[in-house]
Amino acid sequence: MEEFRPHHGTEEYRAVQDLVRRGSYQEALERATEAIHGGRLGRRYAARLHSLCCWLYVVALENPSPAAVLHGEEAVRLADLLNDEWIRCEALTRLIPAYCQVGDAARAEEGCDRLAREVERNEMVVSGGWSGLWSIRAQAALAAGDAERALRYLDRAVAAADREIPGLVDRLQRQQATIRAWYDLGAFELTVQGRGLLQSGLEGDGDRAHRVRSVAAEALCGAPENRLTALVQAREALNRAIELGRADLARQVRDRLAHLL
Repeated sequence: MEEFRPHHGTEEYRAVQDLVRRGSYQEALERATEAIHGGRLGRRYAARLHSLCCWLYVVALENPSPAAVLHGEEAVRLADLLNDEWIRCEALTRLIPAYCQVGDAARAEEGCDRLAREVERNEMVVSGGWSGLWSIRAQAALAAGDAERALRYLDRAVAAADREIPGLVDRLQRQQATIRAWYDLGAFELTVQGRGLLQSGLEGDGDRAHRVRSVAAEALCGAPENRLTALVQAREALNRAIELGRADLARQVRDRLAHLL
């Protein structure tokens, strides 16, 4: 059936891309999901929309969800049926962070191994080539709670980027600095989700940083009889600071809430 409708879904895919370009991520997710459930897509565009849904959950909406994993896995499955290495590798680069975000370090590592085999055959199939692969491996190492291995992978990513894509070096070095801050703060045991959120937006601030301070203040003001609630709030403040990549905020939280943590 697929050979008779390989281009079914072109219009839907372009509409979703347009919403993404405008920053309407939630609407884009809803439109893509509706198109997928409509059942009129050819495999190629079904795979691409599933892959895009995975990316929307993981990166654009920063919403760790099993749905992201399901979309990513379906994108890979369809790409395998199509024998399309480009769609498959794009989907894997989105699926692996989704595994990290839900704490499935084993499947993240398996995905990295498969992606590495693809890069060995053709390094162009992954954005950033070998540098991109090592960066993704660092995310999987973080999901497993192995900061030292993550830093080694990022060292390799920086070295490869320095040769191939100099513009990536600064971003990778910021990721290294973030991991070192997490590691120095001894916060790796607190949240799998926090370790998995090593995305390009970690440098963000604004409302989320304000929320860190607000939650910390609430914890400080907590009555003695509400110690458990205060503990939860203190850890939330620390986790949010870590997810932001804000070592300064994380240190403030740890210093002020040491009696709770």
